[in-house]
Amino acid sequence: MSAGQLSSQSSSHHTLDPTIVIDRLGDTLSNDPKSRGGTTHTTRHNTTNRAFYNAFKAVATGPVILTDKDREESYSVFDKNKCPDIAQPNGCPWGADWLGDTKVLSPLTKSSHAGRGSKENGGTIADVGHHFAFGNTEEGIHLHELGCRERGRPSDGHFNHETGRGWVKERHGEYHDALAHNRKVALLLVETSGALGRHAARELRRAARSANKKGGRDGTTYSRVYQTPFLAHHMRAISGAAVFSDAAHIENGIRYLAHLTTEIGAAPRAESPATVDSDSE
Repeated sequence: MSAGQLSSQSSSHHTLDPTIVIDRLGDTLSNDPKSRGGTTHTTRHNTTNRAFYNAFKAVATGPVILTDKDREESYSVFDKNKCPDIAQPNGCPWGADWLGDTKVLSPLTKSSHAGRGSKENGGTIADVGHHFAFGNTEEGIHLHELGCRERGRPSDGHFNHETGRGWVKERHGEYHDALAHNRKVALLLVETSGALGRHAARELRRAARSANKKGGRDGTTYSRVYQTPFLAHHMRAISGAAVFSDAAHIENGIRYLAHLTTEIGAAPRAESPATVDSDSE
């Protein structure tokens, strides 16, 4: 079953107010950043981004910058077209800057991508989450942020996701300038289920190796009662941030709808016409 089919089941019928739809699974409130009463996706993103920042800062021996999107021009030194979420100057082993871009995405959306390419542009993204983990999120955001190299030849026809063969046209992502200057860009993808994408998991494992090596630094504040290893501690914190902030987003929307329903039920009814007293005639 596709993500579009799953999402369509979450909204089955209308209430008395035709503009209000009963969302049984909370998909609408989760995916719409301006849904009725819901907080914006900025809260979900910032909470998860802060958890990533805490993990990388704990092992860093140099500055780790939590950027401010309201001052994007201040970070143009990293990329002239895109402001990263986390930046670590000279944070790569080869001395280049390390940039992190946090994304918290839902795999269950109403929109879907069939993956039908064209002769002019080659293959395109497809939603294959019913076959592969992150099949509805990672490919699209990877193409948008990091771009892709050319694969195959135009004579092969557009890329087919079922066979893994075909032509993919080279495309530049939003971080093309950073990549062109040999900077490392890490796509820190977390789904609203709490699942971490492969790039995010790789960066956390790298941080864990740095924390566990002899002479390594670990500034993590662990629980005094139950201590966990670095990797488990921060993976749990990041996944929890994504899940609980998304749940809070849905809960705010539910409260708004409940309040709105109460107002509709308490609305004054139209006065019935006066009855005629037969005895007075």
